Amino acid sequence: MIKVAIYTLGCRLNFAETEELIEKFQKRGYQISWQKPQICLIRGCSVTQKAEKETRQKIREVKRKFKNSFVIASGCLVDNFFLPEANLILPKKKEKNLFSFLPLSSYQLPSDSHSITQLVRLRTRFFLKIQDGCQKFCSYCLVPYLRGKETSLSSKRIIAKIKEKERQGFQEIVLTGVNLSSWQEKSRAKDLKKLIEEILSQTSIPRISLSSLWPDKIDDKFISLFQNPRLCSHLHLSLQSLSDRLLKKMGRSYQVKAIKNKIKKIKKKFPHLTLTADIIVGFPGETEREFQETKKNLQELALAKIHVFRYSARVGTKASLIENQVEEKIKKRRAKILLSLSRRLEEKWKKNFLGQSRPVLFEQKKRGFWQGLTDNYLKVFVKTQKNLANQIIPVKLERLYKDGIKGKLIKE
Repeated sequence: MIKVAIYTLGCRLNFAETEELIEKFQKRGYQISWQKPQICLIRGCSVTQKAEKETRQKIREVKRKFKNSFVIASGCLVDNFFLPEANLILPKKKEKNLFSFLPLSSYQLPSDSHSITQLVRLRTRFFLKIQDGCQKFCSYCLVPYLRGKETSLSSKRIIAKIKEKERQGFQEIVLTGVNLSSWQEKSRAKDLKKLIEEILSQTSIPRISLSSLWPDKIDDKFISLFQNPRLCSHLHLSLQSLSDRLLKKMGRSYQVKAIKNKIKKIKKKFPHLTLTADIIVGFPGETEREFQETKKNLQELALAKIHVFRYSARVGTKASLIENQVEEKIKKRRAKILLSLSRRLEEKWKKNFLGQSRPVLFEQKKRGFWQGLTDNYLKVFVKTQKNLANQIIPVKLERLYKDGIKGKLIKE
């Protein structure tokens, strides 16, 4: 049996696509293994210069480690991506042809889904890609060029897939996409809100969670969905800036006042819901005043965590042609300031839940502690001799620990 190792970099969507590929490899008779693999697939990312650098480093690292393996670079790669260490390069649009380049094993797995599941690494959460492509064309972003036009998986197939994963023992489905907010049925009769309502009514998997969303797509009706405890109380917002002038230059379709009002409404209605966001610093022309404006607004909103990105000029985007580029040292300073703010906000947010009991989905045991996530996406550590893998168990949250909270089982 031919062994295949898959390494994934980048966003949740990349990981969701890797899950799909693992299933396809297994159904064709390949074995997923990191022990002397004959084929190594690196699913990379070119969204930022840093991500592309990490992809190149991973390819070199894998080739050094497995000298005789056939190395394939795929995923979100620019069309001119090249690295001598890779034997084959397949940017995202060509990845569908992957299996035409690979040798086939004569061994075929049984079609029974349970048999296939036994060969997959123990997973508690399944990343399900329900949308691909983007037609927003934000001025800084390469994604529309790497991923193409928007497409959506039908609600029928989504629900069937969720039921399949529930049968296989998964406890949580993470809905993901390039632009998840843009999911819609071909007939346009259903949007993301209606899809979630259908999932909640037609499936019984314990948890459903969402990847990144555009903030302007979240209205009062959408917010009301979180009344259902099966929908995880966590929203990650693709904000990018909290300065109106910069948002306009970025090509974002919302303004600061509306977003602030929306976030405050969410926090008032669901005070336990964890809100996180992406922010770009150093966008071309960003003044110190505009940076401070974004910082002040973030402080006021008191998000649970800020994912900070330094602007990265990508050839082919409108923003890369703007003359007034921000110096790298200024970007680094601004990123450092917001990361420091994020750490303070995150610590304060976690402290709100100390002494409380919350359900935790446990995923793995590491360095003596079982690790898992609460329903509102707080990382929890529990020390016990019990096997907690893939179980949802109530935990009393006791004190801050590492990047999460240490707790104890209510019923030991």
